[in-house]
Amino acid sequence: MYLVWYDDDRRKSNAQKIDAAIAAYIRHFMRRPGIVLVHTDDPAEHHNIRVHHAPFVRRDHYWVGQDTPPITGGMAATRDIDSAQSVVHGS
Repeated sequence: MYLVWYDDDRRKSNAQKIDAAIAAYIRHFMRRPGIVLVHTDDPAEHHNIRVHHAPFVRRDHYWVGQDTPPITGGMAATRDIDSAQSVVHGS
């Protein structure tokens, strides 16, 4: 289950937007998410959650959810999560 968060405020960093999305997810589902999906071209990193770049996520949208990314169109539509730029693990 994913919560989709939209924030196009250019004054905020992507990390701040992800923080807000995480907080909304916790308020709604009463547990911490394990992953956030962002647009392929968004330079997003975060210290508390794994960031995964996906071409089907629209710009300024943050899909916050559990560890298994969704599969669309009968094929995995996500980038390589082993890339150092794509995955950030928090402590």
